[in-house]
Amino acid sequence: MRDFPPVLKTALWLAGARVLEVERPRPLVTDTFAELLLGEEGLKAALQLERAHPAPRAVIRRVRLVDELVTRYVKERRIEVVIMAGTGLDARPYRLDLPETLAWIEMDYPLVTDWKNERLRDVRPRCSVTRVGVDLIRPGALASAMGDCCVGKRTLVLVENLFQYFSTRDTQLFLRDVKCFEPGTIVIADIPNSAYVASKLGRAMSAELENRDVAGRTAIDDIPSFMTPLGFRVLETHHVPC
Repeated sequence: MRDFPPVLKTALWLAGARVLEVERPRPLVTDTFAELLLGEEGLKAALQLERAHPAPRAVIRRVRLVDELVTRYVKERRIEVVIMAGTGLDARPYRLDLPETLAWIEMDYPLVTDWKNERLRDVRPRCSVTRVGVDLIRPGALASAMGDCCVGKRTLVLVENLFQYFSTRDTQLFLRDVKCFEPGTIVIADIPNSAYVASKLGRAMSAELENRDVAGRTAIDDIPSFMTPLGFRVLETHHVPC
């Protein structure tokens, strides 16, 4: 089995957790696309990673929570565009109940988007899907990649499993990019706190973080105090125990 790059290895591991969840008697998340996305080689790698670092239940609880939030806000706010930053091997536009008119834009490293394009090329999503290969940690990368595709459109930005790789400063810069989108843009963001950083799951990410030379890792315990100075109004917060 080949040695996968760290960023793809993390995506494989998390997709593997969703594959195993489907086999439970009462799964919290039923992601029937996870195994397809992994492929034979990816599944072997995912199960090997799972044996070495079993994914905590918090991983699946977070997926379930984000599923519910995305579905609700898309419906209630009549969202026209969803931008998912740090998509990994997520398959929400294929498995969630979403309107056909919705435009779903996925952003991640090119090796991740290429992997997904290859494995999902013959699968029809619930809405239109576009993938953009980009390194989101670069300042201004999000705004540059999006251009004017959200101008005049009700937009939701989804950030999951990304800020744990960012310094606090990088997270602030990313969110300032988002703030430049259309007024009223909804943001659903998975923001690590200090308990997560110190947890087993948080520590499992340490090797990749060291490779990226990330200092001052994002760990926010008071979300409103962090988001308000950036110009955001916090509508709701949820805590997923590690």
